[in-house]
Amino acid sequence: MRGTFTITLLARKGIGTQSRLATLRDLMRASAEDGDVPSLIDGIESLFSQIPYKLHIKDERYHHSVFLSFMVALGARVEGEKSVSTGRVDAVLVMPKHLYVMEFKRDKDAQTATSQILERCYGKPYAYLKGLKQVHLVGINVDTRTRQVTVKEEPVAG
Repeated sequence: MRGTFTITLLARKGIGTQSRLATLRDLMRASAEDGDVPSLIDGIESLFSQIPYKLHIKDERYHHSVFLSFMVALGARVEGEKSVSTGRVDAVLVMPKHLYVMEFKRDKDAQTATSQILERCYGKPYAYLKGLKQVHLVGINVDTRTRQVTVKEEPVAG
């Protein structure tokens, strides 16, 4: 089964149980493949809510790396820190019919993350996929005080 090693690793680090993470992985994979962004958002929020408070690190890179590791467990192609002409996209998740351009923020809000995607035109390098894949712009914010994650999708114009 895809991603078993990553699931085992995350479980051993105290981020959920193996069976709970495996179920979450399967649900998130299905959501990402189907373009069901609300369900994918629920999955992302659920993933981060399973991190015990003692393990939270007040660093955007920590949450970014947990997320990237879990996306690898989905069996998806994921690119972290993808350089484009206007900056660096935190994550690009590639599924057969959908592509997700994702930006992380710490102690701001998910809207700030999606605004950065739009202002820096992070989705533009994928414009050629129009008609082949649906592109989604997703902002993720981690509040280190409450240890909560909020996620927002910004519609793609045009």
